[in-house]
Amino acid sequence: MDDVISRQIACAGNNGITDFAATLTIADCLTLSQNRRPACAVDCSIYEARRYALIQEIAMQNEMSAQCHCGAVAFSVTLNDGFNTVRRCNCSFCRMRGAVVVFASQIEVTRGKEQLTEYHFNSKQVGHYFCSVCGIYTFHQSRSQPDQYGVNAACLAGVSPFDFTDVPVSDGINHPKDGGAGGVAGHLIYKPA
Repeated sequence: MDDVISRQIACAGNNGITDFAATLTIADCLTLSQNRRPACAVDCSIYEARRYALIQEIAMQNEMSAQCHCGAVAFSVTLNDGFNTVRRCNCSFCRMRGAVVVFASQIEVTRGKEQLTEYHFNSKQVGHYFCSVCGIYTFHQSRSQPDQYGVNAACLAGVSPFDFTDVPVSDGINHPKDGGAGGVAGHLIYKPA
């Protein structure tokens, strides 16, 4: 489907692309690859605007499916508030992990529970879960709010960390559970070329 849609976009011309972009569905958006965008700058900007609008629509969905890179681990999540909780963190572990997370109230592992590897650090209060086959970080229990989970946004079906142009960074270095103030330490900004 990527190739067909990309060829249609590339061949549509300035008038046709507007009509085509308007007909993209969420399902189309989820299957489009960011690496296969139209060559024309005008067409590309319309395509990206529609893709962004569809990502916003997806953001309102709270029930989503997810999996690691190799597919050995699959899970479903119930997001707390769509993508309004998207975050990065500056603690020693998250700095190295580099994932964009979104918060969920519920996670159900639907495949590969035996493939999950659990890692604890610092206070050792919460587990961070990785696929033992491909090594991808999937989710972790929140230390601040143990009834919630941080989910690797890149594991969610159709979502890329590059879909978020402004990501707040939690101050994990000064975590409230360690006596710090916490809060937002800054923002990571992504500007597509």
